[in-house]
Amino acid sequence: MKEILTRSKYLKSPDQYRALKSLYGARTLGNGLLSEMNHEVWMKKRALFNPAFHRKYLIGMMNEFNSCSDKLVTHLIPLSDGQTEVVMTKEFERLTMEVIGKVGFGMEDDIIGNPDSPLCQLFPKVMSGLLSVYRNPLLKYSILPKDLKYKREVRAAANEIRAMGRRCILARMDALRRGDQVPRDILTYILQESNNSEGGIKDFDLEELVDEFFTFFGAGNFLCTIFLSYSYNKLV
Repeated sequence: MKEILTRSKYLKSPDQYRALKSLYGARTLGNGLLSEMNHEVWMKKRALFNPAFHRKYLIGMMNEFNSCSDKLVTHLIPLSDGQTEVVMTKEFERLTMEVIGKVGFGMEDDIIGNPDSPLCQLFPKVMSGLLSVYRNPLLKYSILPKDLKYKREVRAAANEIRAMGRRCILARMDALRRGDQVPRDILTYILQESNNSEGGIKDFDLEELVDEFFTFFGAGNFLCTIFLSYSYNKLV
């Protein structure tokens, strides 16, 4: 898998990746790390993000990981009465959202204990929309009222997620500009290093930064949820 994903001779199919860039007319992952089609540009972006996946950086975030894990356990204790059915996939989904929000972007949203939080409501709609593109390719041409309503809801969810990312990024940029103390998270690293990396990607525009926000949340949440659910299934 690593060979296929990192070697330029295995080109991404434009038709397959187009839905990741824009969904029913709404920009989603745009030119983020997952959907970037130009391999040379992708390599520079990947090099920029590499330290964020390094073992040393992840170890430095153990307090945040443990805090969120403890919070999940505290949330589950009242539900462990032997009668309440708990969908662990949903619980892991909220856990990974809160972890990514904290260690990636300094967000302090209560997601684990609040299934009605905005991100919990918005991302499932976008993921459903992404799947619908592949499962029902003709849906984008449909003018049936129910299909038009569905596509409007997906677009609205994607636009709202991007708006949240935009607000988060602009607030951090303002804090850095003022010289305020900011979290040493992925967002701070991207903002500082994108203009300092020799030979790297310089001067990300705002929408490209939002692309990466969307990518980290969407892809990271999806993959981590699947991995945790699989591991839990094997353990029990």
